[in-house]
Amino acid sequence: MITIILFTLVLILCLVEVFVNFNENARTIKKIPGFKDVFFFGNSTTVFGLDSVGLFKFGRECAKKFNGIFRFYSLSIASVHVFNPNDAEIVMSTMKHHEKSIIYKFFKQWLHDGLLVSKGSKWQDRRKILTSAFHFNILRKYFLIIEENNQKLVNVMEENSGKSVDIVPILSEYTLNSISESAMGVELDKDPMYSGVTYKTAVYETIKIFVHRFIRIYLYPDFLFNLSPGGIKQARYLSIIHTFIRNVINKRKQNFQNNEKESDTLADNDSYVYKKKSRAAMLDLLISAEKEGLINDDGIIEEVNTFMFEGHDTTAAGLTFCLLTLAENQDVQEKVYQELQSIFNGREDVTLEDLTMMNYLERCIKESMRLYPPVPFISRTLSETVKLIDCMHDYIQSEIRTPTQYIDAYILCSNYFATL
Repeated sequence: MITIILFTLVLILCLVEVFVNFNENARTIKKIPGFKDVFFFGNSTTVFGLDSVGLFKFGRECAKKFNGIFRFYSLSIASVHVFNPNDAEIVMSTMKHHEKSIIYKFFKQWLHDGLLVSKGSKWQDRRKILTSAFHFNILRKYFLIIEENNQKLVNVMEENSGKSVDIVPILSEYTLNSISESAMGVELDKDPMYSGVTYKTAVYETIKIFVHRFIRIYLYPDFLFNLSPGGIKQARYLSIIHTFIRNVINKRKQNFQNNEKESDTLADNDSYVYKKKSRAAMLDLLISAEKEGLINDDGIIEEVNTFMFEGHDTTAAGLTFCLLTLAENQDVQEKVYQELQSIFNGREDVTLEDLTMMNYLERCIKESMRLYPPVPFISRTLSETVKLIDCMHDYIQSEIRTPTQYIDAYILCSNYFATL
């Protein structure tokens, strides 16, 4: 009996190996440089045991080893990793390749079809609605919120002056509070019954679970992940997040109806933005759009969740790396300091006009983002054959073909922002 079971398992593995690793998809992707294939597991054994830090280090090492392009596949998951800016431009400069890859689907339970995950006409319509929320004139309305949170951050830094501290949670707290007030009009630390604190904890833990899943290929299928301890925890945390967001939206709608509204039409689009006596919030723009029939209640929840996640996590990462590079380059840090001294000249208040004078600091921030981009890769599922121009090897001009939906192009962002 045991022999029959073992024989059946071996037969199944062999069939999987034949149908998955020797189909047209696999034959195409194997033309691209990569690691030695292992029976059944493909290339996944090369990342076994890596943590999140090791995984990103692994990607950079592969970029050097394979001259800017390499392939990775395991079972039905196949991807081509592209590092060269000219090749990245081919994929990213057209809407033809706008469909998000399987990695983005991990966010579906949290963000549903928000701007990060959506595609096609829905993405374009939502982008049009939200663009006006980040028009420079509208950002002036958020300035008071950002300035107050800046002062809170400075106070925390002064309290820890001379001490060795982990700056990451401090900056995450700062950016989450800032985006919460800007996007939703809610001060998380002052929220009644401490639900804001609970919400922040749920957001942090959900991001940790995402990273945990990302580096474990066997958790990619939803049905396996949902049964895992991480999937069970994530469901609990997402319930907290969604309940909190719904409560905030409902409360904001009630307040919105009671405030005076004066519509302004922006010169570059047909969206409406409302001037309010109270502090501005991106949520007000979405509520206005709902009244115009441009978005529904579920859409508002999707976009608020999206901006709460993207707005705080990537900004915190960018700030972390920028402070790191300034700390490692004392001469550059001194130039930044002298520039700020010349602008403020003993003055403590900050205005938006001051920002336009910080030319050297702006260049430092952009260089930090070039070296250490907050989003380390962009991933797309290709819908047609794509020929790359920069990835010339001794034996192949790289061509990514997509006979099925499973080949993804990963655009690794080192030097990417500076090029495009």
